[in-house]
Amino acid sequence: MVLEDRNEVLSVMFSAVSTDATPTFWTAIGQYVPIGGFGMYAENSIDLSGYAMEDLTFATFETMYQDPGIYSNTDPSGSAPGAATKLEVVELITDVPLSRTEITAALTSLGTTAPGLPGSTQDFTQVIYGNYRLYVSNNTLGLPGYMQMIQSNGFGSKEPTASARLYCYRLVLCETPNPGDILSLPACRVGLSGRMFREDELPYMMRLKRSYELRQLS
Repeated sequence: MVLEDRNEVLSVMFSAVSTDATPTFWTAIGQYVPIGGFGMYAENSIDLSGYAMEDLTFATFETMYQDPGIYSNTDPSGSAPGAATKLEVVELITDVPLSRTEITAALTSLGTTAPGLPGSTQDFTQVIYGNYRLYVSNNTLGLPGYMQMIQSNGFGSKEPTASARLYCYRLVLCETPNPGDILSLPACRVGLSGRMFREDELPYMMRLKRSYELRQLS
């Protein structure tokens, strides 16, 4: 059966995590991997191989971010605020996988630049979706360790892609926790709303060539 042009919503989910701090890193569990000083990341992917076999391209029109939970940093008992002063979280969807070195570089440059922007090692076109958020401790609301979002910025190219797989990341960096402090993040979902379509042969082949070149450089 030949697939025709159609509207699609591609989505990816990241699980919730509750993890405690050692003197130098988070003891992340499940989907999350500790990296750097009090950083961690999770990986997922969106399989587009069926569409790629039909030579279809996906163009993103709109993006969505769903996050119904609470971000918190508490002391070891979970009943009082922890020592963390700042929490940064980024979700990314790219059509080229990021190496651990690139993930580390992205974490250490949060708040200054982001993948695909000047100062990063990624090409802007390969970062289809990006969402950065900054949280700070707010202990005036009666909720121990509540981290309140004070800034949110979207970035990403929404560039059409003919890749067989999209690579999805959630990067987390927390500042100045004490050993034993507990960091809790809710689950979230990221969605790309767009259209699968069949483009002319030349632009399609050029898109595949560009994707291949970027993959070799990653």
